[in-house]
Amino acid sequence: MRERDPYAVLGLRRGADAAEIKRAYRKLARRHHPDLNPGDPAAEERFKEITAAHELLTNPKRLAKYEQGRLSWREVIERVDPSKLRLENVLADLLGGAGEGPEPEGPPAAIVAIPAAAAEQGATIAAVIGGVRRQFRIPPGCADGTRLRLDDGTIVALRLR
Repeated sequence: MRERDPYAVLGLRRGADAAEIKRAYRKLARRHHPDLNPGDPAAEERFKEITAAHELLTNPKRLAKYEQGRLSWREVIERVDPSKLRLENVLADLLGGAGEGPEPEGPPAAIVAIPAAAAEQGATIAAVIGGVRRQFRIPPGCADGTRLRLDDGTIVALRLR
């Protein structure tokens, strides 16, 4: 596999800022996602490249290794998290689902007790928050005390049981 320019993979100029990288990734991910192009191996391969380029450009340490020649394009592609290929994860990223981005600041409206397995694997759960039963997504890999901002801006803190 030949070495690639991650900026070129996303159709960007070298040195593009974080907002440009995010916009380009979202646009291309929508177009090339394997679930939206069933049976098209070229779309799947393109999506892997797009995801790898995005992950590389948003990780300064890995980008520095790549630019210094200490990390090959093959290694970048091989490190693509297979869960990124699931449509629900891409859509959550594209639509700004719960748990995306930095942990929200401010006091939580509720502390929600969840099973440790739900925090580890990710799940959709229901909880009563402010007297209203709500459903929301727990992204995989949450730890005890993780804070999530729901679609309406409500902040919840997770407690693992």
